[in-house]
Amino acid sequence: MMTTVKYVAIGVRLFAIALAVSAIKNSYYFIQAVIERFEGFDHWPSLFITSVVLPVVIAALLWRFPLLVSKNIVKDELDNEINPLTVQSFVQLMVAGIGFYFLFEAISDVIYYLSLLVLSSNPFDPDAALYMNSDTKANMAATVIELFLSAFILFKCRSISVWMMRIAR
Repeated sequence: MMTTVKYVAIGVRLFAIALAVSAIKNSYYFIQAVIERFEGFDHWPSLFITSVVLPVVIAALLWRFPLLVSKNIVKDELDNEINPLTVQSFVQLMVAGIGFYFLFEAISDVIYYLSLLVLSSNPFDPDAALYMNSDTKANMAATVIELFLSAFILFKCRSISVWMMRIAR
């Protein structure tokens, strides 16, 4: 029978897949450096490690040990067999899925902007000022808001689903 821990483990593996795909998407800088034979790419190792290697390693660990992760997420007293979903539970699950999706996007962006902060902090790089223009700073602020909002949606998915069901009645 499927238990709560096993369902969460499936979600952990889905998150690992999404994280790996994000790492592939973030590898454009490395691919560009290879094409241009690393000319003018002084920071490619740090950017490659933080935006490609680190997410792939985390995704591999999540893929390899989903039950370990899910057992740490779900409390023992909540780990029981799952009955068929009610409409309320389904709506709550969908709201949590939306929260997970936006949390994933926000975490990917945070990794990117942390990499950019590391690159821009090099005082000997003549292009360091270009990394932190007003557009980048605005995107960083939006990412922080997205991170907090997605965490709020995740933590309050039950309350949000109750509110949504109240509208449907």
